[in-house]
Amino acid sequence: MIYPSPANDYRTATVVVAPGSKWHVGAHWHEAYDEVMRIAKGRAKIRLGNTFRVIGPEDGEIFIPKFVVHDIMRADVDAKVGEGDDEELWIEERGEPVDGSKEVFFRNVFSVMADREKFGWKMPLQLLLTLIYTDGYLVILPGPARFWFTYGLYAMMRPLLFWLGLKPFYDEYTPERLRGIASELAARKSKEQ
Repeated sequence: MIYPSPANDYRTATVVVAPGSKWHVGAHWHEAYDEVMRIAKGRAKIRLGNTFRVIGPEDGEIFIPKFVVHDIMRADVDAKVGEGDDEELWIEERGEPVDGSKEVFFRNVFSVMADREKFGWKMPLQLLLTLIYTDGYLVILPGPARFWFTYGLYAMMRPLLFWLGLKPFYDEYTPERLRGIASELAARKSKEQ
């Protein structure tokens, strides 16, 4: 993970996916911002709505409007071991408007995954809580009911996750310059309850 920096005006995060990795984000949508992705290196399979396609650096920026279900993974994600591409996949991503919330999300999610022993069996639940607070809505049930099902599940899970001692963001993963943004995200979500 290459976090936004002064070199790119804190706008773009870069996710590096190793050869052979089966990692992908999971189908999701956003309601507060649009997303812009660009493949800087390698080939990716991207889902936009119900359409899948393979993209590379030659495709330039891919604009993903609010509410469009999307997912991204290596183009060779379905290849058998030893049959895939040997090149890393570099995905550049930013939210529009750029308000720091994507960076808060990336820093907390990737740090939690790196500290998986600290969270133990709660790690997936911690990732879910961070998603809830950073405008990441997972597609759990396909079709038009997905919105209501996800909203209902999030509403039921939030108190349980706090009861388990989890929190949406951690100071040790959030740089000082982003803590005000993390506090705003937490306050905004708390008002929705």
